[in-house]
Amino acid sequence: MVITLRGIFLRLIGRLTVGRKLALIYFLDLTAVIFVSGILIHEKYIAIDFAKKEIIGNQYIGTVRDALLIIAPLGNDVNDGTVPFAPMAHVLIAQIEQAETDFGDAMGTKQLSQDFSSAIKGLRTVDPMRNMVPAKANDAFTAGRALLTRIGNQSNLILDPDLDSYYTMSLIVLRFPELLEVQTKMHWLALKLAGMPVAQRQTDQTKFLILEGRIDAIMKGIESDYEEAFAASNPALKHNLQHSKKDLQQAIDAFRAASMMAADVAVDAAGIRNLDALDQHAISTLQSAWAQADVELARMLDTRLQEAFHRMWIHL
Repeated sequence: MVITLRGIFLRLIGRLTVGRKLALIYFLDLTAVIFVSGILIHEKYIAIDFAKKEIIGNQYIGTVRDALLIIAPLGNDVNDGTVPFAPMAHVLIAQIEQAETDFGDAMGTKQLSQDFSSAIKGLRTVDPMRNMVPAKANDAFTAGRALLTRIGNQSNLILDPDLDSYYTMSLIVLRFPELLEVQTKMHWLALKLAGMPVAQRQTDQTKFLILEGRIDAIMKGIESDYEEAFAASNPALKHNLQHSKKDLQQAIDAFRAASMMAADVAVDAAGIRNLDALDQHAISTLQSAWAQADVELARMLDTRLQEAFHRMWIHL
């Protein structure tokens, strides 16, 4: 007589008491529940890890942002080789290196971070020749923007799934850095045109008009990103950002008007001082808008993270 494994298994079950049979049924059902729960937890942790990486990227961007806002105005030093931020260079480099240590893991930013630090070091010991500082400042700014772009890509920020945080990210990673770059170039070119005879202005005026077109497109993009973010979010986002948005628009409008006057007409020393003051005010309001957008993005990401944990426990 052939005894099969199935037969042995059935006879073993048949010998069990009713209580043990019920316990067996319970543990078999529990195994299925544990399996499904494991899948559910894994799915939720994908979203949780995604948001955590975005939060880390946003923190790293804050350090790069502060450095860019200090470096960008150096591109307007057309008088001599003085580097007014030299005492701060060591601090900036230390902050960037610390940020790379704290947040750069698995983002592929190590080389770009080193390039940015090296470019800042180059600004401490520039050749005193005319315009060497603007050239080196522009190189440092370019290195910083490359680092910022890599952070945005590798930290998942560029892939943000929610419209309110996505459009806020767009301001932080794309719009504001480009605005800072174009505004700096406009200021430098306006200062150059302000002291140039009318007969020699044509080429540089054409370059200026191209920059004016770019800044107009950037400001329209910024306006669109703000409005899309506000439309997709709760009223808190609009309440927290609308004031800095309005201030930025007014500051850029005033700067554009003064720079266009300098580009069209040879302004005097008072006009140049006014242009410099409006440029500084525009950078200050941009810094404020940028920092507040960073804070709001961090708030939205933290809320999403807490909601993901909450949903996981509810589903469990």
